[in-house]
Formats: sequence, structure tokens, C-alpha cells
Amino acid sequence: MKRHFRHLRRIVDDLLDVTRLTTGNIQLQRETVNLSEVLAQAIDDCQIALEKHVVGVDVASGVAPLVSGDPVRLLQALSTLVDNAAKHTEAGGRIDLSVRSDAEAVVVRVVDTGRGVPSEMLPTIFEPFVPARARSDGSGGLGLGLALVKRLVELHDGTVAATSAGPGRGSAFEVTLPRLDPG
Repeated sequence: MKRHFRHLRRIVDDLLDVTRLTTGNIQLQRETVNLSEVLAQAIDDCQIALEKHVVGVDVASGVAPLVSGDPVRLLQALSTLVDNAAKHTEAGGRIDLSVRSDAEAVVVRVVDTGRGVPSEMLPTIFEPFVPARARSDGSGGLGLGLALVKRLVELHDGTVAATSAGPGRGSAFEVTLPRLDPG
């Protein structure tokens, strides 16, 4: 019963967030954010789901991956991507996470060896109510998580993209945000 309640609460929260984002009722609380730290928190938040998988974490060193953003909303977006990767990767699969930056952008990649996405679904994967990685048993989400990710990333002047070689061949999600000049 608790599991069903948590699931229902998450659906309601996602629906409310989609409504807030669509109507422009989410205000970002911007500050300087290190995306490596946000990704580490997302991994921690998704630890239960990740325990079923072999997880490789590669955080590039060098230029600090700093952005101007709302740490709570960035965590929401990255946690959704990490959680989705875990949910759609079978036990024994692999999830690779990385953060890299150059002079203009910070890029977070979440790559899994899981269920994959059919090529015909890739153009619509970030639209609400498009469950692109539905399970064969018909279970899965409502297709709200990736719509939320897209809108939250866009509010941060960024982009999100998905690629997949097809069903059973894994997926890669890439969030690109403008880098904040640390100087």
C-alpha cells in the first residue's frame, strides 16, 4: 500500500509540475551550481534503484562544471534521468554517468544498456504522456518525467537530447547547459 501511495504521489507531483511549467508558474532560484555535485546527489537519491545495476561514474576533471541554475530543479531533472536509466536497465546492465565542460557549456550524459527507445519514438520522447520505453507487460510511467526534464532544462537555457540504437540496445540522454565563467 505504501508503494502504491508513493507511486500515486509521484504521478500527482509530476502532473502538478507539468501544469506549473506549462503555465509559467515555476520561478527558478538561481545560484552558482556545480553540476558534478548535483549529479552526485542524483545518484544518491536514486541509490535504491541503482543497487540492481553495475554503475560506472565518470566525472571529468579540469574546468569546473559550473552553471547558473536552481539546484533543486536541476537535481529534479538529473534524478529523473538517472532513475529512468535504472528502471529501464535490467539487473547486470550498466549505467554510465559523466559530466564534462568546455569554454561554453557543461554536458551531463546518462547512458544505459537497457531497454532502448524505438527510432520512431525519439522525436516525441520529451512530449508529455509519451511513454517511449514502455515495458512489454504494459507497466511503466505516464510519460511525464522526460517532459519535465526538457522543460526544466530549457528554463536553464539548455537543451536535452536522446539517442538510442533501438529496442534492447540502450539509450543515451545528454543535458547541455551554458557554462558559468568561474572568473
